[in-house]
Amino acid sequence: MASRLAIPYLFKLAAQIHSTEVALERILYKNCLYCGKTLSEPKEFCSRACQRAFFKWKFKNYIKPGTLKIRPKKKDESWQEYHEYLKSLKVW
Repeated sequence: MASRLAIPYLFKLAAQIHSTEVALERILYKNCLYCGKTLSEPKEFCSRACQRAFFKWKFKNYIKPGTLKIRPKKKDESWQEYHEYLKSLKVW
């Protein structure tokens, strides 16, 4: 079973106020971007563990609006089926 990463504090706050830029302005160098812990010195993260977890989550889950996430070809799938899958993708 794959482990699910917690949603970073930055993105939780951004969902509440509907703006990533405003959320980043509010917490940058004041709170850890991943866990939300108050920072005693101007940094982005409280620890290297939070920094690694943040970038790991961002790489796996965060997609900018307007982009498509294309899956790789499956082993049991023919090339023709894979090309049909690619043709079926729609840009939103």
